[in-house]
Amino acid sequence: MKYYHFFILFVALLVINICLNNSSLIIKIPIFIIVALIYYYIIMSGMKKITSYINNECDPKKYITVYNKRLLKKLRNNSINELAILGNAFILSGEINSAKINLDLMNQLPIKSINNKILYYYCQSLFYLEVKNFSSASIALNQLEEALTYARLLPSAAKKNYESYILRGRYLINISNNNYEGAVEYFNTCFLNVKQNLTKVLVEFSLGEIYMHFERYNEAKEAFEYVVQNGNTLYKVQLAKEYLKRISCQQNEK
Repeated sequence: MKYYHFFILFVALLVINICLNNSSLIIKIPIFIIVALIYYYIIMSGMKKITSYINNECDPKKYITVYNKRLLKKLRNNSINELAILGNAFILSGEINSAKINLDLMNQLPIKSINNKILYYYCQSLFYLEVKNFSSASIALNQLEEALTYARLLPSAAKKNYESYILRGRYLINISNNNYEGAVEYFNTCFLNVKQNLTKVLVEFSLGEIYMHFERYNEAKEAFEYVVQNGNTLYKVQLAKEYLKRISCQQNEK
């Protein structure tokens, strides 16, 4: 929390204390509800800002730094939700060993609720896709898809994001099996439809690799340049730079 968040909470509690000393039960209940909403707003605002380091700024390293600082100050705990975000940050930073340790930590926690299962299968699939264990990734994506059918309280926007992610994952698995049918069209459409900067960068990286396969080097170059310009501290930026060197060599040889 920022210092002004503590100030707001302090003022709210001070007002409540004054009101409760001179109020009936009918007045006290709404006051408690208001306090709960204020507290929820503070927590959600802080969480939204921190996750924006990944989703909007494409800076997972910054998220990892902030997470560790807050953990030391005991403002964080190893919940499934926070480990899921941290695991994603490790993968996006190219810290695969840390991502594996993080996944093992998640596996040690009780994963009973449907929302926790969704997060766990999502993290599993992310990890397996990144290390190119496509058979395990396929299983995790299937488990994620099944879990979503039971998530009746999950917001529709979140559900659509997961469904879009599953489809992207399956295209990547198809590509690993040398099946590129519909891939260019899908990823181009996906780029136009998604809003998060992170997803746009990841989609462009996949497009670049697809164009490389078809030896469409000019289009691949555009895709990888987009990744370099917008990917900030993502590990994909390093890979995109390597692809750009290869393209430059290809073009110089002609």
